Amino acid sequence: MADKREPLDIFVGGSMGNNRSDGAGLTFDSHLPNIVAVIQRIISEYEVEQRDGGYRLELLDPSREAVGQITDRVFSMIDRSELGIFDCSNAAPGAMYELTLMHALGKPVIPIAFNHPKNDEARTLPHYLKDDYGILVDTFSKVELYEKLSEKFHLILGGEDDTLNASMNAISRFYGLPLLDVSATTGLATGYFHNFLRHQLEARAQVFVDLPELEAIVIVRPSNLQEVEGMKDVLLRRASEVGVAYEEVGRGDGGQFIAANQVRGRVLLDKIGPYLVDIPAPLSAQLSSPRRDKLLSDQAAAPASGRSGYDIRLERMEAAMIERWFFTVRNLVNRNRLQSQRLRFMTVDELFQDLSNRIESE
Repeated sequence: MADKREPLDIFVGGSMGNNRSDGAGLTFDSHLPNIVAVIQRIISEYEVEQRDGGYRLELLDPSREAVGQITDRVFSMIDRSELGIFDCSNAAPGAMYELTLMHALGKPVIPIAFNHPKNDEARTLPHYLKDDYGILVDTFSKVELYEKLSEKFHLILGGEDDTLNASMNAISRFYGLPLLDVSATTGLATGYFHNFLRHQLEARAQVFVDLPELEAIVIVRPSNLQEVEGMKDVLLRRASEVGVAYEEVGRGDGGQFIAANQVRGRVLLDKIGPYLVDIPAPLSAQLSSPRRDKLLSDQAAAPASGRSGYDIRLERMEAAMIERWFFTVRNLVNRNRLQSQRLRFMTVDELFQDLSNRIESE
């Protein structure tokens, strides 16, 4: 029977091959094996406690890979993972490079370092990593690591803290979103805002002046990327079922609404009931996202028994893209001080539930 629990893949990174003393009774190259052993213990205990639910935890440990495979595999592991745990006790360049990639992808990281420097190599956390995720220890013994990491995992896996928050790293806080999304989903949302949406949310937008019965513009929110391409057909069908016209909006003289600052000088608008409605068509471009393509390629190459986990990761990836697109649109509207009360985000079901309620109350 297939395991339908939500996967949570944990990447572990840190220095390897450094047999010098860490100044606290161990060598640096013992840190990573101790962290791995502790995480495996925590996973085993969690599996016993959550026999009937919870996450399906998997540890991704690049130190198990053959030397020639590490470069090829480590990026794949990072891209797949939802959480990173890094030994930052000696600021190894390779480990910091991997950690920074996770931050750029908007993935939370738990860095571990010493409370205080023990010698010239043994480090505490750098400024950029001193946040709610960081763990400081006196020694990298399994006893102390278990105490600190099990407490952190208890918060993450028990839902008692919103620790898996992609914005909680220095890069994401600076840009307001994961760096990867600055040039991808955010770019699509920004183009949509400047070429279309802002013209409808200006204080004197002509369509709201000429059609005072309009209350707002609704951008219909999809549940996944593939839903976008067939959304207009769904809207037409659902509008017909509730007896509400889905129609193109035009001026009283039969022309289209003019938008003087729009690159084409005019816009096409659709209307259902008291709402202008628009489909977030730019989101469909993310069907060609390199990360999405890579995930689908990995799924196709995986054994049939392991492919269901990729479906969940794909769903999670697309949900994050959609969430970021709508977040960026809302942020641009607020930043430009437009008529935000005219803007609503609704799923198809929410839109037609609203329209049905209106019909019943008439």
